[in-house]
Amino acid sequence: MANASTLELPNLSDHSTHSGLVNADRADAGGGVEFGEDGSILIRVVDPTMISDETMQTRLKNLGRVDSMVAAIRAGLLAVHNKRHGQNETQELLRSEMQMSSREAKRESETASQLAELPATSDALTAGAIRKSHADLIARASGESSIDEGLLAEAANKQSFDTFARTVKRHQQEVSADDGESIVERQRKSRKARIFESSDSGMFVLSGEFDQITGARIATALTAKERQLWHREDPKARITPQQRMADALADLICETRDSNDRDDKQSKSQGTDLLVIADFDVLTQQLENPRLADGSAIPLTELHRLAIEANILPSIFDTKTQNMWLGRKQRTASDAQRTALIARDQRCIGCGANPLWCRAHHIIYWSNDGPTDLDNLVLVCDRCHHKIHDDNWQISQHPTTHKFTLKPPNPTTRNKPPDRRKASVRGPTQPKPATRNKPDRHACLTESNPAQNSFDGL
Repeated sequence: MANASTLELPNLSDHSTHSGLVNADRADAGGGVEFGEDGSILIRVVDPTMISDETMQTRLKNLGRVDSMVAAIRAGLLAVHNKRHGQNETQELLRSEMQMSSREAKRESETASQLAELPATSDALTAGAIRKSHADLIARASGESSIDEGLLAEAANKQSFDTFARTVKRHQQEVSADDGESIVERQRKSRKARIFESSDSGMFVLSGEFDQITGARIATALTAKERQLWHREDPKARITPQQRMADALADLICETRDSNDRDDKQSKSQGTDLLVIADFDVLTQQLENPRLADGSAIPLTELHRLAIEANILPSIFDTKTQNMWLGRKQRTASDAQRTALIARDQRCIGCGANPLWCRAHHIIYWSNDGPTDLDNLVLVCDRCHHKIHDDNWQISQHPTTHKFTLKPPNPTTRNKPPDRRKASVRGPTQPKPATRNKPDRHACLTESNPAQNSFDGL
């Protein structure tokens, strides 16, 4: 492991400008953060209102590196303390000296011991090459299954947290000797839920952890109920997404099932679609690479179990038989279009949120005669939807892969009101004509008896 770094803060009495704050000129170099060849770190206290955006970005980047280096130093100390006194005393130390919660202290203590057995990850963290959040993912994965630490450490240096989290999940299944069955089984054994009344607010708090299959089914049912409530609302008096989700959860749990009040069909819980995507090998006539809507890989055995227990029916996307181009016939994306959107975009094109929390957005606004066509729709969550409509964020499409992403506005248009007369898109908005009628190579399995409603696209 690399030598520990020393952290030095400047003596504020040496800097008389702006009540001890370093002026903008002195902050330009490295954003006021300097790394010495001897491993020392000098952080100058600067007035953030007096520095340029470029300097601020440099400073934040370097401070992120400092955070990683400090985290490595702390992890090394905790690992030694664990060996000397045990994790219980280490956790008590963290609670008393660093004022951590019991959960934080337990996580920090356990992660420190895991990182001590991961030299490549520890070295990268010490050098500030990866962030602590990435190192924590590697440490957790190492405690769950065998991993190629060097491969993950290299990926952690290049990927954002959300992308790296998906990389770790895929890697765990790829190196698993049983196609990830043991991972799912371990998750099932670790399931837990609790409900308690908060002493602070007097409100009830629910929390739970489930394996990815059960979690996906719960999330799907919850989202379907939330969409029902959204469609019932007065468009001029909408509640917040968080309030609507709370109402949906309460409705699902407390739903009355008295057959005297409802017929059998109505007395059952709201039917939902659990979308499972798999590649179909034409030569072998077999399904391969099964995964949930958000791209999480699942074992083939789970796919078979779902097909038997969940009464799942398969459907193959084929633009010749399923109309993906509705034009101006209707504003709301159809069930088939929404399923195709999930298979194509996999998650919110802006922040990567789970596709279950997303809505179908018209690239060319419906109010500007935009069609409800598959190539004019993208998946966005509520937050990113507001970015598009309120903050001038733009949809960008890669010219080769045709993947959609969300980009911040140009500096010249950042503070201007959005122009609703034109599409907020960069790059091509439609695939090549030759691919428009080509069947998708995805087999999508969905539970029967669905009532999948999508939000109105705008």
